[in-house]
Formats: sequence, structure tokens, C-alpha cells
Amino acid sequence: MLGTKLRGRYRIIKELSSGGFGQTYLAEDWDLPGHPQCAVKRLQPQSSDPFVLQTAKRLFDQEAEILHRLGTHEQIPRLMAHFEENQQFYLVEEFIPGNDLSREIATGGKGGAAAPLREAETIALLRDILEVLAFVHRQGVIHRDIKPANLIRRQSDGKIVLIDFGAVKEIRNLSVTSEGEVTSTVAIGTRGYMPDEQANGKPRFSSDVYAVGVIAIQALTGVNPDPKSGGLAEEPATGEIVWRNRAQVSDALADVIDQMVRKDCRQRYPTAAEALEAVEGLSRRVPVNPPAPPPAPPAPQSGSEPFTSPSPMKNWKLNRQITILLISLGLSGIGGFLVLLIQLFQPQIQEWLDSVLDLSRLTYAAPNSGIKIKYPKTWTKEETTNPITGTVVRFSSPKQGDRDPFQENLSVEIHDLSAEPVTDQQFTKEALKQIYQFVPNANIIIELKDQNIGNSSGYQVVYTGRDGKQNLKRMQMWAVRNNKAYVLTYEAEEQKYLQFLPVAQKMIDSFEIK
Repeated sequence: MLGTKLRGRYRIIKELSSGGFGQTYLAEDWDLPGHPQCAVKRLQPQSSDPFVLQTAKRLFDQEAEILHRLGTHEQIPRLMAHFEENQQFYLVEEFIPGNDLSREIATGGKGGAAAPLREAETIALLRDILEVLAFVHRQGVIHRDIKPANLIRRQSDGKIVLIDFGAVKEIRNLSVTSEGEVTSTVAIGTRGYMPDEQANGKPRFSSDVYAVGVIAIQALTGVNPDPKSGGLAEEPATGEIVWRNRAQVSDALADVIDQMVRKDCRQRYPTAAEALEAVEGLSRRVPVNPPAPPPAPPAPQSGSEPFTSPSPMKNWKLNRQITILLISLGLSGIGGFLVLLIQLFQPQIQEWLDSVLDLSRLTYAAPNSGIKIKYPKTWTKEETTNPITGTVVRFSSPKQGDRDPFQENLSVEIHDLSAEPVTDQQFTKEALKQIYQFVPNANIIIELKDQNIGNSSGYQVVYTGRDGKQNLKRMQMWAVRNNKAYVLTYEAEEQKYLQFLPVAQKMIDSFEIK
């Protein structure tokens, strides 16, 4: 096939995969400028019987119509063409550069993928898969072959793309019975991810939900569900999957996954939409009645003044941490003496810390946007008017030489929501979605929590992610007020996050919204 030009247009340049249904090739479209790449799937019935070919043609056209409709979703490859040549059927689809999830999810075997995912990463993965699967189910389509190999992490934006809709595989497996009836000889699906009713030829929407739940178990435990690799353990009496003892997982997430993989399909979430709602409930734990914010501190009278301690509990926490550390080292006698010294000379120690951190500040005020924030005089200030990010001002730490080009920073963004007003819960949902979308493999290390921001109730999340060659750690918080969203982001190299955190926290504590 290599070098062949199908329909005089699609030139085959490489084989991507080969399976029971046929082959998938990488091709170039010579009818378009630049010869963009596309994926060509060849499907060939095993029988040359005219009845089989007629049925295959009908199934092929029907499935192409479905794929064309589904391709309107940005996370499903767009169908570009479908045609028949020499009693073989071809589908031409959009080519998705990226890696399938088998590269991300541990397999439990030698040379497998990464270690088992953390809970927050698994929740994000479930959400990504279920969002696109919910769209598929709304179109009345059952995928029937959800597995890591059919889920591509798109290189351009990190989104999950769902590929290889199982029904087209029926074409490969058509045969004629002794009575002349055309049937499909093999149940569509993959062992380990396929529930009983699907193996018996009666798939439901909840069969897809089952497969997604198995992927979540695989992600958390590193156990490959394929029976050839040992598979997942089952409770002898009920047939339910036994997996919690092999994962570090909360009861809340485990309960959701258990309902996704129930043996009885009637006890599962009926469609991906209901499963998605349950998963979103895990990561959107937003209180119905957030606590009232504390009264605002009095505004300073001058443009420059020393920082004050952000919390009267800070010194107590410092003493407690040092005491625990020293006791844990078995130095209780010396530790007690040092703690006594700290208690006696605490004001002097605090003054020394402030001098080291150079915690004197200037005030930045933006009358048009109604915000005010204090920042260290050693940090640089840069005002922007980016209409996309909404960033108003960014404060950057002092540059520490050419060998350390990255500057830790704190930015303030204001997003105008007047065109489409949203609640703080709705904005929070979108904020988390953006983090997972634009930060590949984002690791949420502190779950969503209440946070007072500029005298308004808001929310905060801390996460890590890779940006180019650097591992960055970010603390992001937001509040919605007067049809505007106020977003503060502290960004630092991961190993320097704690070094600059006290300064960033004091800046955040000083932030005001008029």
C-alpha cells in the first residue's frame, strides 16, 4: 500500500496500525495546498459473498453518516471522505498528532507506562473522557470500544480525542450463515474493558460507562484489565471488581467508579452524562453558603510602608513546627532550649526575617478597575491590557543572574462577565477546566478550598505543571463580584515555590476590590 494514491488523491506514506478490522495508514491529501496529512482506514469483509458485500456497503454508508455527524465535535476526528475501491472500503479522517493513553496509564507489566495516577489526575482524566463521550451518547451512538489505545492526548492542546468507533468493525466480521443470513461473527469490544451484556451482543450506553470506569481503575492501580495479563480481581459471590485495596483513593471517588463498573448494567450510570455529573461533583466541592469574609483592614495612608505579619497565628505555627522537627530528631533537650530562645526573642527573629525578605512595599492602585495591591519595592511592576487573558498587572521578583532566567511573579487578572453573567460556582468550574486544558498533566496538589480575596469570598487551588523546560508551581485564586472575575496567580519554579511564598501571600493579603 505504501506509495499508493487512492482515488488519485490520498497518497499512503506510512502504516500506523493493523488490527482485526483492517489497517490504518498515514496519508497525504494531494488535492489540497501543502498536502496536509490525514488518516486512511481500510476495511475489508472476510467474505466475497455478494450478500455480505451488499450488507457491508449499507453498514459502511450508515456508519460514515454517523461519523460525519459526530465529527462536528472538536474532540472527535472529522470525517473527510468515504469510498469503495476494489471491494474494499476506505474512511479518510482527520489525523490527530499525539499519544494514546497507554503512554500515560500504568499497565502493571514490564516496560509499562508511568506510575499509577493520583486521585486528582484521575478525576481530570475521567472528566475529559466523559465530556466527549456524553456528546456521543446524546447523538444516540454507543462507541463499544473505549480503551486507552482509542483515546489520544492531542499534542496541540492536551485534550482527549476519541477515535475508532467500534461499529465500523462489523464490516470486517460479516459472514453468511447456512440459511443465507448475514451476521456479524464477533462481538465488538476489547476484553477487560467490555462488560457482559456487550460480550453477549447487547451493548448499552452504560457499557461505554463501564469501560471508562475500568480505565480509571487501571489508572489508579496500574493493573492491566486484560485477562491475558491477569486481569482485575472479582468478588466470587457477586462478580464485582475488587480494586480499592490496590489504590490510594478517597471513598467518594471509589464509590463513583464502583457504580460505573457494576456487574448489572441497570445499576450503573445510564449514560456518560450522568457519570460526568457525578465526577464533576468530586472536584467542585463549592459550599452553598460560603462564610462571610472578615472586615477589611484599614487602608494605608502612604505609598510606602513596612509589611506587617499577615496572621497573628503565624508565629505560633513557626514555633510549633520547629518544636515538632526537633523532637522528631530526638533532640528534645536541645530543642526545648531553642524553642525557649525563640519565644524570648521572637520579635527580633521576626524583624530579621522581614529584613532578609526585604518586605517593604509600594501600593499599586488602578482606579478604572477598582483594585489596589501592595508589592515589595524590589519587585518590578508591568501593566498590561491583554484582552484575551484579562491581565491587568504583573509583579516579578528580582532577577538573579543569567543562569536563573525565570522570575517568580504574581499577576492580577480581571475578566468582564457582563456579556454572559455567571455565578462563582460556574466560573470555578470553568477555571478548573482551563487548568487541565492548558497545563498538560497538571497535578492538583491542594483541592479547591475557600479563600478570602479582596474582601470577597473566593476559591483557591495549587497545582504543578511543566512549561517548556521548567517545572512550575502555581497558586491560583479567584472571586466573582459585580459581574467581574478577579484572578490572582502566584507562579514560581517548583523548587523555589516556598522561598517566595511568604512575599506572595502578603501581596495577596493586601489585595483590595472597590
